[in-house]
Amino acid sequence: MLGILIGAFSFHSLSENNIKLMTGVMSLTFSGYFFIAKVIGVTTKKRKASLLGGLFWGALSGFSSFSVHAGGPALNIYLLAQRLDKTLFVGTTILFFTTVNYIKLIPYMWLGLFQTSNLRVSLFLALFAPIGVLCGSYLHKRISDKWFYLSCYTLLLMAGIKLTYEGIGFSI
Repeated sequence: MLGILIGAFSFHSLSENNIKLMTGVMSLTFSGYFFIAKVIGVTTKKRKASLLGGLFWGALSGFSSFSVHAGGPALNIYLLAQRLDKTLFVGTTILFFTTVNYIKLIPYMWLGLFQTSNLRVSLFLALFAPIGVLCGSYLHKRISDKWFYLSCYTLLLMAGIKLTYEGIGFSI
């Protein structure tokens, strides 16, 4: 909630490109370190969950989620380093973003950013949500932890590339 509040109060002051660039570089650094460590054979340390770390990365995720709809990288940096069981990882992510997305509605309305036309699109897309849930559940049961984490780091790297590219001023 702290990150969402900071995002709401700084909404008109901060550049969208700067936030994308910051989030992108952070994602590239974290995922790049993982892949370089794999190539040179270095084992990365498992990090313990901490109140301070959770508050920092949670706030950063809430801020970037509110500001540029890119809260995933910050949360992934915090959770991936803990090497959680994949079910716990996915469940934590779902609960976090369900909460963040509902809380964001309040400042979006306050800032006049909430559009009812978005609800029509959301309702239409909600028809496809059960298909996504079934596919995700199917894959979740069949993918190993190794491939799950490799996929997460790869997607984080791709998100970092995209956000950095857009943050510099290009669009994809």
